Amino acid sequence: MKLIRVVFGIGTLSAMLAGCVPKEEEATPAPAPAGSPAPKKEAVSFTKSIKPILSNKCTICHNVEVLPNRPWFETRDSALKSGMIVPGKPDLSRILTVIKEDPEAEKAMPPVSHRLSKEEIALLRTWITEGANWPGGKAGRVEPAFIPQE
Repeated sequence: MKLIRVVFGIGTLSAMLAGCVPKEEEATPAPAPAGSPAPKKEAVSFTKSIKPILSNKCTICHNVEVLPNRPWFETRDSALKSGMIVPGKPDLSRILTVIKEDPEAEKAMPPVSHRLSKEEIALLRTWITEGANWPGGKAGRVEPAFIPQE
């Protein structure tokens, strides 16, 4: 019997073996070691998430024109001075108390229709917990979606 020697170049051998190697499964991130910080979540955006809630549900009534002597939400300063929003302290922020009231309660806000959903309330709570980041200038100005007529 004659022995035949087959010689392959490195490129040819690599190409042949590539088809024989099992595909690697998609890499899943390894769990963080105990004691390491959790990955940071993106903060709630005032402009994208909070401003629309205030505009559509709060400043309709709580603005300087309609209720000049009551808390209003057109600017950060006015909301903070009233105690309605206490950055970093959701349990002290009166806005969360009144929006979670039973709709029949005297202090429930909004008093008629336009109630906030559980998701909107959760967004407000998270945003306040994160420090109630509210930009100044035009980006932070909350215009009422509409002004109710009597």
